[in-house]
Amino acid sequence: MSAPRRPARGFTLLEVLVALAIVVLGMAAVLGTLTSSADTVAYLRDKTFANWVALNQIATVRLSVQAPQTGKSDGDVDFAGRK
Repeated sequence: MSAPRRPARGFTLLEVLVALAIVVLGMAAVLGTLTSSADTVAYLRDKTFANWVALNQIATVRLSVQAPQTGKSDGDVDFAGRK
């Protein structure tokens, strides 16, 4: 007389593949979120530096004795190691 067979335990290949697909989709979403967050941080950093430069230029104009010329002006400013 043979021993009774126990039911197989464990996961099937299909179950493992479905679980792996779910993990891959989750990781892709996390990576997309991190990339978007990094882009936003870089944008806000540049915007903050631009605001500081503008405030410094306004302070310089206010402290100068002469009135500024009318019209547009442009130029490069070095600030916090950036141009």
